[in-house]
Amino acid sequence: MRLLLLLIFIFDLFISSVLNDPLPKSYYSYLLEDVREDVVNAALLKLPKRKDVDILKMCIAMKNEKNATPLTEVEATFLIYKWITQNIKINCADYNKEESPVAVYNSGVGSFVGISALFNIMCSNMNIESVTITGFNKRLDNVRKTKKLCTKVEHYWNYILINNTYYLVDPTLAGGFCYGTYFQKEYVDYYFGTKPEFLIKTHFPTKEKNQFLDKKISEEEWDQLIMRTPHFYLDGMKTISPEKLNIALKEEKKIVITYDDSLHNEKIQVGCGVMNKYYEMSMNNDIQKIDGNIEISLENVSDDAIGLFIYSGSAGYTSALYNIIN
Repeated sequence: MRLLLLLIFIFDLFISSVLNDPLPKSYYSYLLEDVREDVVNAALLKLPKRKDVDILKMCIAMKNEKNATPLTEVEATFLIYKWITQNIKINCADYNKEESPVAVYNSGVGSFVGISALFNIMCSNMNIESVTITGFNKRLDNVRKTKKLCTKVEHYWNYILINNTYYLVDPTLAGGFCYGTYFQKEYVDYYFGTKPEFLIKTHFPTKEKNQFLDKKISEEEWDQLIMRTPHFYLDGMKTISPEKLNIALKEEKKIVITYDDSLHNEKIQVGCGVMNKYYEMSMNNDIQKIDGNIEISLENVSDDAIGLFIYSGSAGYTSALYNIIN
């Protein structure tokens, strides 16, 4: 727990660059700009509490709200997405447990496959096609067990069919994340209608067609990609180099981050945390702005380091992770 709190709250402001316009949701999502979020939020408030009704009655209530408001198909799907983030937690002790959507609904806690199945059932009630995708995700997991920051784990998410077009949705990670057996609640809209070229950075489907990319990548290529979180893009960053997940300090001397100065009205804020083999955290202050890019020197990172955290934004969210191999 102490380690988790440290990872969440430790942050220092090293580099800032004033940017211009708000980050448009269309930058990372195909659907969010078609959502009247205030209307969806009003519909959410009218739904009964989960503990007061069974899943059938909740589905009926959702459909009634869709028709009464009325909500578009995109908004109805977003209603389900937000409802899940507010009412269902990840079972961090066993997040790949096989379980029914009814069990997930009744307990308010579910595995990834269970939450994905619940999303499918609720979409079906709205006559919206939703299918579970099986694959892998990169995640900050149990560092003491794995001896590295980022690990590859089984994961489940969804694609939906609206107006004869397929879109990607991950309702399982939209409401928070696991660190070990601890669930940290954190809502993001990033996983609703996420553009395939963004989601492939963190999600790899076992069926190639579910990449929904014109140019497919192999699992071996995906394994080597650095882990990004939604905050990498939400906080205005564009690219990071090296892009490989596992780096050797004797080979890599710096990290270079680029950003698009037309995407955000906040300040680009970047910090770098270092974890050593004793699971102790320190901050790497050797950060500069050079030629419009942010450069993080690795020259003074100690040889006993096992990983790097790239922090971003005024809240200091983790936006990217590197495993260090020596």
